[in-house]
Amino acid sequence: MSSNFYSICSTQHPLAIHQTEIRRAEYNMWQSIYASVQTQADVRDWTEHAASLRAHIGGSDHANANNLLALETLEYLPNFSALVESMMHVSIHVLRRIGLTLCCDTFWGDTDNQASIDQFLVEFLTPTRPNQAMPGTTKICNKLTEFLRLLAVEEGTEPEDPYARYSNVENSDGTFTVSSTWDPVTAGRVDALIRKHAANNDLTLAEAHAELLLGKADIKIVMNLYRASDIVDSPVWMPGVGFLGQSGSALADELTTYSRDILAAATEQTTAYRVTSRIRAYLEGRDGTCRWPGCSRPAHRTEKDHRVNWDEGGPTTPWNMVCLCAHHHNRKTDGVINYILDPITGDVYWLFSDGTWSVDEASGPLAPKNARWISTLNHRKQRRRMRKGPLRPPKDPRRYASIGDPNAPPF
Repeated sequence: MSSNFYSICSTQHPLAIHQTEIRRAEYNMWQSIYASVQTQADVRDWTEHAASLRAHIGGSDHANANNLLALETLEYLPNFSALVESMMHVSIHVLRRIGLTLCCDTFWGDTDNQASIDQFLVEFLTPTRPNQAMPGTTKICNKLTEFLRLLAVEEGTEPEDPYARYSNVENSDGTFTVSSTWDPVTAGRVDALIRKHAANNDLTLAEAHAELLLGKADIKIVMNLYRASDIVDSPVWMPGVGFLGQSGSALADELTTYSRDILAAATEQTTAYRVTSRIRAYLEGRDGTCRWPGCSRPAHRTEKDHRVNWDEGGPTTPWNMVCLCAHHHNRKTDGVINYILDPITGDVYWLFSDGTWSVDEASGPLAPKNARWISTLNHRKQRRRMRKGPLRPPKDPRRYASIGDPNAPPF
């Protein structure tokens, strides 16, 4: 094993060893099933074939079909496939979610994009520290969606206005669900308004939503958006969403009223317990999410924790603080777990009560890895403008259109 590895692949912990073998056995079973259907002269539709599997392996037709789709997708991701088979760190459940995320023309319609996505997944899911925490399924799919959004901008396939929708549906209990669907920037502003009004007035989110719609509240919000100043046409990063596409970045630019160099806040310090707005913006831009291993709560909806407690002399500064959601902040405050923060990289080393440990990488736009991705993407865009990659004919829609709603539960 490399000196860098995910904690779930540890060769020293018996549970990690056992779970790796479980992942390997399940992966090999599905590879065997996939290989058997590929040898047939008349290739069967995944959904139809999945139905015949249920009697022998259980599960739902929906999940079985999507497992087969995941293995088909791996054929077009050779480097990522080799990494998975080498490390056995990605479960069939995660592969299924990756396959569903890639069910789009941005992936299936362009071999150049497939190579870029292959490289992206290898970089994102290759550990860079010993005993590193494996990213959760939600974080993996969110990062992949971000990358697809940026690739779509390059190809000029980003839809102009695919979001704006409204519905008013009566439920079986006589209540109604009123909803609207918007672009990420508008949706983020609406969500921030609702949450702030609810917090200020001790209301539920639903009550706050109703008061805002009915004109019973007057409230303003401040949202921190991030953009690299040293890269031309770099995308805007929005908390809870990630990197925006071209239209989202343009809308964010229109709404921006104040800009500042937030990197300078990395070494700022205040004598107060509460962080300043600049320190808060830096922490959220560095961390991206709650830093508890596997937690995907957006950083702008977390509390700011002092690694060395403030009442014990710990300073209020980014190199002594991380973002933790309320639940995990309480676990740290209670002494259930502790951590060490690397002030340069933002890596957090978690120390567990059983003597084991794990390291979590920062995932915000100010984190070193994200900065490299944007620089790499910028260079790729420049090359792409000079050379249009060959197009791959779209996949037969029958092979994945019948799989069902990607948002539906797998079982």
